[in-house]
Amino acid sequence: MSQKVKAKVVKNKKKFPWGKIFYYIRSLYNNGVCFEIATTLKWFWSLIVFVLALLVSVIQPTVSAAQVKGSQLVTQTTSDPFYYGLNAYLDDVTNDPNLTITFEKSTSTLSGTYTEETYPNYVYDGQSISVTKPFYSYYRNGSHVLDIYVSTSTDTTLTLNNIVNSNPNYGDASDAVRETLKDQKYIRSSSFILFTKDYFYARLYTGSTAGNSISGNYKYVLEAFPQLTSDSYTLADILGYNISSSTLIDQKQQAVINNFSAYLDKIYVEPRNVNTWVTFGIYVGLNGGIMIIMGLIVFIMTRGKNNPNRSIKFLQCYSIGFWSSISPAILALIFGFLIPSFGSMLFLLLYAFRVMFLSMKYLRPAYQN
Repeated sequence: MSQKVKAKVVKNKKKFPWGKIFYYIRSLYNNGVCFEIATTLKWFWSLIVFVLALLVSVIQPTVSAAQVKGSQLVTQTTSDPFYYGLNAYLDDVTNDPNLTITFEKSTSTLSGTYTEETYPNYVYDGQSISVTKPFYSYYRNGSHVLDIYVSTSTDTTLTLNNIVNSNPNYGDASDAVRETLKDQKYIRSSSFILFTKDYFYARLYTGSTAGNSISGNYKYVLEAFPQLTSDSYTLADILGYNISSSTLIDQKQQAVINNFSAYLDKIYVEPRNVNTWVTFGIYVGLNGGIMIIMGLIVFIMTRGKNNPNRSIKFLQCYSIGFWSSISPAILALIFGFLIPSFGSMLFLLLYAFRVMFLSMKYLRPAYQN
């Protein structure tokens, strides 16, 4: 009796379609392949490409915003008004304990005998205004270099406006001099720092030109100074952090500005986080809007009576625009970090150039298959 022999089924192994992958990669630089893919694949693939290209295009400006530090306000050189000004303040507060600003956790208050003062009868633009007098002023070689203000006002915008437009020497002037200063527009040239209950502001001046400024709150300050374990600390504690009395003068000066830089970095943490998300949202809206407009432009360009591509559907035109955006987004990401000053505009320029080139090559009326 013969035995039955079972037939062996040989399964063919499926090979990964590498050729298809490379075909899609070619769409990054080959406008013909990009055109073919966009007009043949399902619409949802184009939507995925749109989201991917959009996210890549906003990486560089978002990362740049996230890397901004508060310490960029100071240059850490001897020409910086904060360099000598804050060192002089620290020396003065050591000799005069009443010259003290005390911070309590995330708020700031005043201690000692100091109380906020305002300039008497300060007149600006024909109006008598209340202007905070500097808590501390520093002069170097006869020049007014730095002012430190402390204000209890809740209207920070008004306080800053009044500080910028007020002459710090007005309050100490005689009545006769004050009379000559009335209604004269003051051009500020001295850098300043402003402390309020829950707000910090500093602005750097170079001559009579206003430079960089920074604003923030005290929420994360103590993270930079872990040895300040008490519930309250002073500005002198911050500036003199980990500086011994035996430290050489030049080393002390550099240490003070380093401490102030660390302070500014923490002051700016929350505003930087907010600004990063705002930047992300702005560029998502801007780049996304441009991508949608480009899709509409492709649709309009193919509607000509003699255009052989007028049969391309509305959504396919958007697919062409979306698939064309991948390589500009990647190039903008790479070159944006190499040339940060042009990073925000690179995607728009590269994307517009590619869509224009693709349109002239494949969507013009004279083109024949």
